[in-house]
Amino acid sequence: MKSTSTTERPIDSSQLGRMQRMLERCAQLTQSIGKIPAVATPDWCERSSAALASVFTHADLAIILADVAESGRVNEVLSIGACAVRHGKLERQEGLDLRVRFEGMVGLPWSPDGMTIQDGSDVASKTYGRTELINTSHANTWYIPANGSLIATAALLCPQSRVRKLLTYVALPESTERSFECMMVVRLASALLARVAHVAMGAGPGAILWLTHREQEVLDLLVMGNSVKEVSETLGRSPHTIHDHVKSLHRKLNANSRGELVAKALGHIPATQPSN
Repeated sequence: MKSTSTTERPIDSSQLGRMQRMLERCAQLTQSIGKIPAVATPDWCERSSAALASVFTHADLAIILADVAESGRVNEVLSIGACAVRHGKLERQEGLDLRVRFEGMVGLPWSPDGMTIQDGSDVASKTYGRTELINTSHANTWYIPANGSLIATAALLCPQSRVRKLLTYVALPESTERSFECMMVVRLASALLARVAHVAMGAGPGAILWLTHREQEVLDLLVMGNSVKEVSETLGRSPHTIHDHVKSLHRKLNANSRGELVAKALGHIPATQPSN
């Protein structure tokens, strides 16, 4: 009996270069997301959008935590983080302008064409060209050049609950042969950030125990190794007041020890995630 052999097509240098570039971006992205706290800080979405922006040289980005109906329409916007990156540097004012435009998303579909997450899937994603955005609810939110594109993804925070979703948008100035690479990078970001968001905010529905700005300051100082006394001296508050903040942090983060409190602030996700 003759054995048949198949000849594998060699990977050309351009394909190899794209694969290597995508792997490098994914590694950088994973490292950046690993620094995001598994805690409901007021700037969580801002930190997340900045982490995603670190792998792009020119893009407009937005990350939105929202409760979304089965129809795909946004019921409530819980938090928004937006930024613009130009030549590898963050442009804060452009990011603020983008954030304002997204605050009016309630009642609108999360995707330009009303796409929903299919059963059995945790992430939905699609790339849109400028012509596909015209006459949609997103036409006034994004400025896309004639040859630009918009990548939109939605990720479930928990497969058991299809209400709370992490919405990620990346607008690119031009559609290139690297569009698939960019899509895979954004999908990876969506999946990784959704895992952290699940631990930090829960899968919903229900109120999120957001930290106050003062509690975030106290937590950041504890992570740096400061004692309660040192925190009180740094913030100019009494040790009793700082103790109250620490007790509130333990309650909101469901932490039983100072070590667990710090671990969550450093973005460490427990092996067993909450089921809510």
